[in-house]
Amino acid sequence: MKTKSTYFYSFFSLLTLHLLSFSPLIAQEQSLILSAPPYYLKLNPNLVKVDLPQGTNTFHYSGQAAMHSHNAAHSADGSLLFFIVDGNIYDYNGDFIDDVSGPGSITMTGSTECIILPVPNECNKWMIISSVVEDNVTTSNATVFYKIIEYVNQSYNISSNTVQLNLPYIVSIGSYNAVHLTLSEIRSDNSRLLFIHFGGLVYKYLIDGSTINQSTLTYFPIPPESFLTQLRSEMELIKLSDETYKLAFPYLYNFSKYHIKIMHFDNTGDNLLNEVDISLQGSAFGNNADIPKGLEFAPNGEYLYFTHTSMVNPIQYIDFSNNSVNNISVSDGVDYRYSQIERAYGTDDALLFAGPDYISALRFPNTPSSSNWVSNYQNNNLIIPISHNFTGTGNTNQSIRLLADQRDGEDYVQSLSPSPECCMANTIVEADNFVANLRFNNSTVQTWTPTNNPFGGTTQNPLSLVKVRGNLVIPAGYTITMRDMTFEFFPRLTSCSGTPGDKPTIISFGAGIIVQNGSSSAGGRLTLNNTTLTTYKECLDGMWEGVEVWGITGLASNSNQHGRLIMTNNALIQNAYYGATAGKKLNNYPNNNSNAPNNGGIISAGASLSPTNITRFVNNMIDVYFPFNKSAVNNTSRFSYT
Repeated sequence: MKTKSTYFYSFFSLLTLHLLSFSPLIAQEQSLILSAPPYYLKLNPNLVKVDLPQGTNTFHYSGQAAMHSHNAAHSADGSLLFFIVDGNIYDYNGDFIDDVSGPGSITMTGSTECIILPVPNECNKWMIISSVVEDNVTTSNATVFYKIIEYVNQSYNISSNTVQLNLPYIVSIGSYNAVHLTLSEIRSDNSRLLFIHFGGLVYKYLIDGSTINQSTLTYFPIPPESFLTQLRSEMELIKLSDETYKLAFPYLYNFSKYHIKIMHFDNTGDNLLNEVDISLQGSAFGNNADIPKGLEFAPNGEYLYFTHTSMVNPIQYIDFSNNSVNNISVSDGVDYRYSQIERAYGTDDALLFAGPDYISALRFPNTPSSSNWVSNYQNNNLIIPISHNFTGTGNTNQSIRLLADQRDGEDYVQSLSPSPECCMANTIVEADNFVANLRFNNSTVQTWTPTNNPFGGTTQNPLSLVKVRGNLVIPAGYTITMRDMTFEFFPRLTSCSGTPGDKPTIISFGAGIIVQNGSSSAGGRLTLNNTTLTTYKECLDGMWEGVEVWGITGLASNSNQHGRLIMTNNALIQNAYYGATAGKKLNNYPNNNSNAPNNGGIISAGASLSPTNITRFVNNMIDVYFPFNKSAVNNTSRFSYT
């Protein structure tokens, strides 16, 4: 019996297919992450503690806590992209890439602050701004650098021209200098404002794309104060509803007490409208020194929360309606007196505080109340050690529990120009174009499970979900069983003209699986055992290409030279243009040409004896397609309880 073109449609309309093939997910709540070496936290919707990866190359990350500073960046799908610990930049595997000041430029004592921000309208570029303390016998002078890092095709490109900012009014002021950095959210013209507090001055620069425009420097003296030789704290900025800005930072007033200054700027950041100066109650020196550590504005800008080293009421806030200082009175408050404060990205805008046993949170900071305090927020059990920076233990000025600086409340995914192309280019995958090979277990017969697979899954670190960017190929002679796994394939990317009746334009084809035939030996064999093949939806709610099972046109169906696909035990293929095709496609479409050489692949799906653990094809444009196959008789493809 000759086989004509045969196909089984899924209950999925072509109109719906076209809509889903190019519509990005608008409401995806991508995670921000917060580094906390040797871990990082995913912040949305819940705190999830994840180990930072430890690499294998020279100078790789080896699990150490940060002494000076740390931060991390995520890709458009929320995965860890790279991270920084004490001035060293590591990739998502924990391997060393570069340092924040550039190779060989200076010898660093440390990086006192480090900010990572996405470059607007650039798919995969980040700016790293760091205050670096140079190692010197007699003095350690602070310098601010910035550089650009680009992630393209699973590799990192770092700008060779690390730029040092011009801080023309800084003088050499002694060792262990602290520098405070903060920046605005993206403005309507895609610029940002960068503020630097150092040595009795506040500097303002304009960040324009991937450049910090040094011709825009404005500076503001803040006398009377002593120079900030050792204070490690924070500086924070918030844009108010009237488009103006509030800037807050601590300083040492007249060598007696620490103060917190709040400067109110216009929308350019060049003109100071007014300022508020709040004095801490205790002395700046002695065994019970009262030193500010963490600062954070409430999202509405009406309050400023701060921590300080006093044993009495170490968590307080300033109410700008009357400039009063008020207490957040909690039983374990003294545990957080060295903590920096960071705002989580989520529905309650919780402020995070680092303690000796876990991170706690003050929820709903727009309405200050001690009752909003939650110890061990979402059961994170994350210990943030006190960092003593350069001089070791015993220096209260420098002791601090570090939380990574970020642009508070900003969803960086939106800043990453999250078009589907950008999102997919930034997504870290376990398989790009992958061909099964002997390197996995030195055998052509392989079973891939979450605890044993060629994509990194081990007993210690199981991996059941594999993202695939290109084609996953089962060569002739290989017998592969995928068991208890899920594979997510990148979707086809299309665009529509908007004109009714026009077909979508294909920008790029999606990922898929190819089971090859054998020319003079057995073809490839793929078995799906309780395994799902589906589309990757984080960037695009589209469809992938499906499975190609190559055969040899006209060859008897029972020949072992045909490629074979076997589905069993709850196996599922879904959201594909062609779930499974019994032949080699031509330009990603079934080839019905009578001379097509590679039709006749064998596809079997279902339970052999009962409907228990049935296999399924769901939401595919066409579930199974049998292209024209001349002279083929008694096709051995079978479907039961499917």
